[in-house]
Amino acid sequence: MKNKLIRDAVVVSIACSMILTLSFHINSSVNNNESYASGTQTSVVVNESEIIEMISKVNKTDITRYLEDFVAFGPKRTGSAACDECATYIFNTFKQMGFHVEYHNWSFPLIKGKNVIATHYGLNAAPDPILIICSHYDTFCSSPGANDDGSGIAALLTIADIMREYQFNHTIRFIAFSGHEQGTYGSFAYAKQAAALQENILAVLSVDMIGNTTGFCKKIQIHKAERTEWISHFTLDVAEKYNDYLPVVVEPIAAIAGADEKSFLDCGYDAVLFHQPHSWLPEFHDHEPGDNLTTVNVDFLVNVTKLILALTVELGNKPIDLQIRIIEPSEGYFYSYHNFKLKLPGENFYDKKIRGMTYIQGGFTVKFNISITEDDTIDVVYCIIDGDNRFNRCTMESPYEINITKYFLHKKSIRTGLHTFRFLVTTYSGKTAYDEMDIFLLP
Repeated sequence: MKNKLIRDAVVVSIACSMILTLSFHINSSVNNNESYASGTQTSVVVNESEIIEMISKVNKTDITRYLEDFVAFGPKRTGSAACDECATYIFNTFKQMGFHVEYHNWSFPLIKGKNVIATHYGLNAAPDPILIICSHYDTFCSSPGANDDGSGIAALLTIADIMREYQFNHTIRFIAFSGHEQGTYGSFAYAKQAAALQENILAVLSVDMIGNTTGFCKKIQIHKAERTEWISHFTLDVAEKYNDYLPVVVEPIAAIAGADEKSFLDCGYDAVLFHQPHSWLPEFHDHEPGDNLTTVNVDFLVNVTKLILALTVELGNKPIDLQIRIIEPSEGYFYSYHNFKLKLPGENFYDKKIRGMTYIQGGFTVKFNISITEDDTIDVVYCIIDGDNRFNRCTMESPYEINITKYFLHKKSIRTGLHTFRFLVTTYSGKTAYDEMDIFLLP
């Protein structure tokens, strides 16, 4: 017993030292609880003919104008005057479109910046699922960034301008991140805060370098993780549905780029990246002065923007018949034997598996929010650990909980280290939903 107390004290001491040495804070003006302002709005269903009409509004003139405005600021390294001026331009452009717009200020040791967020409120009652489409407006220190990521910003502003005239079931956020080129700082700050606030983010569409392709290639790649296969499949369905209006081929590949979508994946959200093939080829001048307007194939960019617009609209109205969300343990915390919880400092650690990691010593309790249609009933909630060790131990009414004891983990030979816990819910009608999180088990 004495040795156990000493061990626990050491673990807590180490965690506290981490907080002191890796201090991190986010200053934010984002109001995450504001409901849709107009009381005159009623449920509006955007039908297929309206979506085709929206697709037809994407044009070279608007996209070229946004690109030219973006490039005119020159290189936009995070923290520079040019980067701040570009943020103001994006803010004012969203404002002129009629959106509720705000800055999300963030800071880490040695770097700080701000994200620009425009919100199009949905028609669903709270908790309203949120759909995010995002790109980054900072560039490498020597590059005007026409393709990286002026192409993404041009698509973001074009899509927002078209969608503002319509209403959707879910809230849609258009976000321009800074801090990307230094290690996705802006997106990680936002995603970490969203996780702490338990925001119900349905999906994140990260758009980065979509302005060029080689030869006659009409392909856009979607980088997806295992947990985001559903977004990949949904995108393929949308591309097929509007095939006559979308002259672009979607190629799903493994999530290897590690752009802003990774910030959300690390914080437990479903996110994918839209990215052109062959971006490393020298003719694209990535991160170089040559990434100017001459490197952008505007026709290709128009077609990719049409695809992402159609996808965003379809996701914005996607019915959610069943959803399970892990609300405890929280991302980025340390837990010890059910009765101790400590928030970890949350340093960025870009490209490391530990970013947003949850550390647990001993047993723990998992709590869920489950949303289900009124005409359906939960059949079972169960857990799969590392693809195996399935068991049913969930309370079948709210609050939904699974108690995972240290004895159970020992019995199943689940040892110290990183594990993926996946929690699934099925209904009597055959619907299935799941959520997952990476947990590092301590001795």
